[in-house]
Amino acid sequence: MYRYTLSLDGESVGIQSETDLSTVLTKWKELLHLTGVEARLGGEHEFVVEYTNAPNNEVSYSEKHARITMPFTKLRTGELLLYAAFPFLEVLHQRKMIVTMHAAAIEFSGKAVLLLGKAGAGKTSLALSLCRNYGARLIGNDIVKIGLANGNINTYAGSKYFFLRQESIKRNIPSLLHLFPKSKRDAWTNKIYCLPEKLGIDTYVGYAPIAQSYLVHVDETMKYLYVNSADRIDTKLYLNENMSRYIRGTAIALFSEESHFMGYVPSYDTPAFFTMRVKLIETLISNIGIVYLAGSLNDICQHLVSEKESQR
Repeated sequence: MYRYTLSLDGESVGIQSETDLSTVLTKWKELLHLTGVEARLGGEHEFVVEYTNAPNNEVSYSEKHARITMPFTKLRTGELLLYAAFPFLEVLHQRKMIVTMHAAAIEFSGKAVLLLGKAGAGKTSLALSLCRNYGARLIGNDIVKIGLANGNINTYAGSKYFFLRQESIKRNIPSLLHLFPKSKRDAWTNKIYCLPEKLGIDTYVGYAPIAQSYLVHVDETMKYLYVNSADRIDTKLYLNENMSRYIRGTAIALFSEESHFMGYVPSYDTPAFFTMRVKLIETLISNIGIVYLAGSLNDICQHLVSEKESQR
């Protein structure tokens, strides 16, 4: 039996297999959208992903095990093993009052600015602009981990890449359109991965206290910036859904190479985790506040920077 340790953002899950997976796991460093993932030989773990080399494509979960069956030739880079481990990694994080969010975060002078909003709202464009034009450093884009510690809310980690949507770049930062190769896809579905260093952007590693939090909507057709409190019931519902995606399995689906669903990914949520997330939401709103910003990219950036300066 081969045993490996899979580590991501300070937590680890085991991988076990009767097949040597070393050639597969070494490819993880080449996966741009899995930055920060590490694998090494050995280790005993509470949660384990078990792989079996067999013709059928199946996945099943028990309390602390995920069992994956598929041909080794189709395992390719082994991303499936990591995706299968995500619920377990989220359990380990939420035990420490840390949650995974679909968000962006940047750092100014050791403090974090959290950017919230649904897909297409302009989070990536804002993070890009603040880093390229205002000296911020990237904490995370697309995936950000935040958590409670001694009554404070911090960012702890984030995915260090940009997943650029051509439509958003065309509307907000047209100077970067040259990064997109010619494609027959429409501008909304045409996306590319891009490392920060390719864009001249520095990254920030480690925890940072959140000083500002915004729910954003970049709209270049707006002549004036709209600013208002986001302390509303729909914001709380949005935050609850966002903080629950990985622990409840709603953000994870495992597919075979033929894009067939392999099996059910269960929820690992608990009443204690829910209570923790409610406390996190209430602390974020009451201690830091969430401001709704809608307007042009330039207007929102200038407002964020001016707010940062006023808090010094």
